[in-house]
Amino acid sequence: MRTALFLVDARRPVATGTAPTTPVVRRNLTALVDRARADGWVVVIVQKEEVPAVPAGPRADGWERVLAPRDGELLVRTPVPDPFTVRPDLAAYLRERGVTQTVVAGLQSDEGLRGTCDSALRAGFDVILAGGAHATYGAGEDAERLAREVEAEVGEHGVNVVPVGDLANV
Repeated sequence: MRTALFLVDARRPVATGTAPTTPVVRRNLTALVDRARADGWVVVIVQKEEVPAVPAGPRADGWERVLAPRDGELLVRTPVPDPFTVRPDLAAYLRERGVTQTVVAGLQSDEGLRGTCDSALRAGFDVILAGGAHATYGAGEDAERLAREVEAEVGEHGVNVVPVGDLANV
C-alpha cells in the first residue's frame, strides 16, 4: 500500500496570517509534507487558480505556495475545487504509482478539501483528512468551527479523519 499526500491551496499569505490556528496548522503541514517526502509518498500540490481576493493571477505574490513541488511531485492548477476534474488521468496516475490511500491537508481549503476527498473516494481510494493540518480563514468565519464542519461532512461521506499526530502508522 502506498500513500499520496494532497496539499490543497496552501498559499503563503494565508500561512503567514494572524488567525489563531495559523502557526499550528502551518507547522503541521510542514511536518506532514516532510514526512511524506521522507517516506516516499506521492506528493500532489493542488493550487486553485481563481481566487477573487487575488485578482492578479496565479503568478502574483498572493499565489505563492507555502511548499513548492519538488522534482517528481505533481502540481495541479485548477479553477474548480477538485483536482480530479481538471486531471481526468489523476486516478490512473496514482494507481500507476501503487497508491491506494490518500491523505488530504491544506490551507484556505475547505472547498478544495471537500472536492478532493469526495473525488478520491469516488475513484476508489481510501481517504484520510489530516486533522490539525487544514484550515480556512476569512469573512468572519471561525476557523476551528469551520474545520470541524468540514471534518464532519467528509466523515459522513466515508473519509477517515485522523489527527495529524496519529498518522505515524499510515
